[in-house]
Amino acid sequence: MNAKEMVPLHDLVLVEKSTAEERTPAGIIVTDHSKKERQDEGKVLAVGPGKLGPGGVFIETTLKPGDRIVFGKQAGNEVILNGQPLLLIPFDHIMAVLR
Repeated sequence: MNAKEMVPLHDLVLVEKSTAEERTPAGIIVTDHSKKERQDEGKVLAVGPGKLGPGGVFIETTLKPGDRIVFGKQAGNEVILNGQPLLLIPFDHIMAVLR
């Protein structure tokens, strides 16, 4: 099974977490301390359809596969798919889309 075969339920988002760069494009070495201070980011692999909001109104998930997102350090649950660690994150825990 690969990530394209996993369909998240409700408002969950399947994310591949980005690995931190050891050097900036200018060649500056990034220390472990500065890596820990940053928010986590990743790439959306799959998105659930959405969830029911107040009053029974359906709220669609506005993300799509391929989007780069920022989420909190403790967001989501780790799942292993074909030996690859991925995250299932509720839509509400995603802070931003990177353009």
